[in-house]
Amino acid sequence: METRNGRSGPTRCMCIPSNRRSAIAIEAPVLIVADINTLWRSCPFQALSGLRPVLGLAPMDPLIAMRHRRLPWGAKRGTQQKMTVLSIVLPFGWATRRAAEVLPRLWTAALKECRSVGADPSALVVTSPHYAPLVRDLSSEFPICYYCSDDYMNYAGWNSNEMRQQESVVVQNAKHSFFVSEALRDRAVKEYAIDPARGSVSMNATGEEFLAPVSDLEIDRLLSRFRKLTRPIAGVIGGISDRLDFDLIEKVAESDAVGSVLLVGPVAAGFKDARLDTLRRNPKCIFAAEQAHDALRVWLQAVDVALIPFRSCHFNTMCSPMRLFDHLAASRPIVATDACSQVREFQDCVMIASTDEEFLEKVKQALSAPADSTYLELMRKRAREHTWAARALTLNSRIDAELEKAACKADSLQ
Repeated sequence: METRNGRSGPTRCMCIPSNRRSAIAIEAPVLIVADINTLWRSCPFQALSGLRPVLGLAPMDPLIAMRHRRLPWGAKRGTQQKMTVLSIVLPFGWATRRAAEVLPRLWTAALKECRSVGADPSALVVTSPHYAPLVRDLSSEFPICYYCSDDYMNYAGWNSNEMRQQESVVVQNAKHSFFVSEALRDRAVKEYAIDPARGSVSMNATGEEFLAPVSDLEIDRLLSRFRKLTRPIAGVIGGISDRLDFDLIEKVAESDAVGSVLLVGPVAAGFKDARLDTLRRNPKCIFAAEQAHDALRVWLQAVDVALIPFRSCHFNTMCSPMRLFDHLAASRPIVATDACSQVREFQDCVMIASTDEEFLEKVKQALSAPADSTYLELMRKRAREHTWAARALTLNSRIDAELEKAACKADSLQ
């Protein structure tokens, strides 16, 4: 589920693996990813692990370890699909004030894990500017790529200037940088003065399991838990934060065309808003709280129209919303605001509105008649083009190309 909020930093998706045999094949070169601590950082590399050995690092501080009852401390090995996961408890401040001191410890643990199965690391992918000290230390002797999944400069509580400086170090030293949106890629090219060929776009995506149809029985069983739900149902599925336009959602709830507004997702940590409180008091608004991401398939197909009611803000302009791709896979009509530039790239199968009035009219239009088969097939086609498996093929090809260039350069220096 997309739960990042742009106000309190990224929601963590911490996998606490049990001790079990590594998924890494002996002697196979291993791609190391630091880190996979959020869903949108983990998904692409879980998919990539089907094509090449991947070691995903999941560092955490002692407080997070205690919250997850992660005992005993130390390194623990597990798996997510075919990806080997190494979680390790690091001191407080490992990603900030003590990064230069502590991150080498994380790298040492990763190398130890590789060598324990007779494997060598092939490359390092970093997923946050916080790894700048590690990138600076390793880039002259080791291939590094950057996977940028968010607009880190606009996370509340994160120093914007510091993030810009650190990201500059990462981007300028990386062999290649992947950005989840064109807006993020274009900003990096402009601000960090890199060759555009060294940056490419790899949007977020959906899981292939979300394409599978859900039976009416499963949907009825789910909705029976919420007796006040009335069709037609307009669904807002994903993280609830200040990225959403609550006034617009209230207007949808007031529409005679809508029976209920169903909100499925966690409220961002520490987030409070009087307009959200108003929605909670509205009898037509049903809150279903956070659900496991792999359980969302039924929720997505239970709604009659899917809403992406993003408000206009810089963070939304730069983002790649996972909910968009999950909704495409569910093949339910989608109505969205024009706040996200990436959503506008899907206007062939998403009804996009620039005003509240237009948004309400498109919701009414979507509910007035069943979607025709051509439209539904277009949505399924677009969803199949944007699965994590499809993303992995592109990532794998680009990483292989960078490794080949690095090998050729090394040979020429001998």
